[in-house]
Amino acid sequence: MDTYAAQIFLLEAQNLVKEKSYCLIEMFNFEETNLCLRCMTKSSYISIDHRHATGICTAKECATAMLGVNASGDFKLKPLVLHRYAN
Repeated sequence: MDTYAAQIFLLEAQNLVKEKSYCLIEMFNFEETNLCLRCMTKSSYISIDHRHATGICTAKECATAMLGVNASGDFKLKPLVLHRYAN
């Protein structure tokens, strides 16, 4: 972790807030994250050549979630969830 760069960024951000007279209520931070769920299937489909299936198949479902809060911490946005996406 680059602590020197983080300190410089913090000073620059504080100077920008003072110059533009921003309020902490007006500043928001958003974070995007992936949610991956595994669903267990009840049965497995196998080819004719195999007599039995080993293990249990899992179907993987992924969704994207976005979380947001203002800088003062008193206003949290409802999570926004985007379901499946194309790769």
